[in-house]
Amino acid sequence: MKKIFFRKRMLFIYFLIVWVVFAHSGCLSFRMSEKKQREHLQNKGQKEIQFFTSQVEKRNIHYTQVGYDKKHVLIFVHGSPGSSSAWIDYLSDSTLSSQAILCSIDRAGYGDSDYGRSEGSLEKQAKQIKPILEKYGQDKNIVLIGHSLGGPLVARLAMDYPDFVDGLIIIAGSCSPELEPKEWFRPILDWIPIRWLMPPSFKVSNQEIMPLRKELEKMLPFWEKIKCPVHLIHGDKDTFVPVENVDFCKKMLQNAPTETTILKDKDHFIVWSSYKTIQNIILSFLK
Repeated sequence: MKKIFFRKRMLFIYFLIVWVVFAHSGCLSFRMSEKKQREHLQNKGQKEIQFFTSQVEKRNIHYTQVGYDKKHVLIFVHGSPGSSSAWIDYLSDSTLSSQAILCSIDRAGYGDSDYGRSEGSLEKQAKQIKPILEKYGQDKNIVLIGHSLGGPLVARLAMDYPDFVDGLIIIAGSCSPELEPKEWFRPILDWIPIRWLMPPSFKVSNQEIMPLRKELEKMLPFWEKIKCPVHLIHGDKDTFVPVENVDFCKKMLQNAPTETTILKDKDHFIVWSSYKTIQNIILSFLK
């Protein structure tokens, strides 16, 4: 019996070590290196590729830029987890890049933005992105495109820095505090022993989703500040972020011209599965 117990314990330790190595190896990092991004974009015919890192209050925010010296700027903000490379197909799109500067951001804790170091405050995340808006300036037509948790973040940017935002596209955005699920397991995932076993991207995701309901509640008084055009896109079969978030946004966006597109039989991952539809909506903001 002792030998069997010893073998089982050693087997458990072995698989635990394998999992930890795998979890921290980058396989679940949801990010693509600058080198791989550049190679991918060049293979798609893009030539004007640059990478930048801005600093705000000892936080590094990394982003990829395609193109320069255009009137329009499209800034893509990923969900949770994710990275700038989540939008690689859009950065590769010559139809978009012929008309606009394309910029995709690594949000705090993801990609090359202090990977593994989370930031739960949407207000602070917006403040970290502000220098990127300032870089392009008020003379540009700046359109923010956010998916999932990136949805409320681009809304927060429009609330806090309206002079730098000319349009919003919120894709499957988790914007309603009432519709945020109360997930009992999230605090458990944040226990130090379990957190240590998780890939850094999953840890960051968990730590920003836990306070999300309260962060969305803080935004409630500020929705009236959004006055730029907004387009809400959602799949009616989204099981991660309920489609009813669209109704919430329409109710709150009293001072903004708002359009909606509900995609039939589509889930949460419409950024990739409904590319052409989203591309056409983006192009409508560039006219």
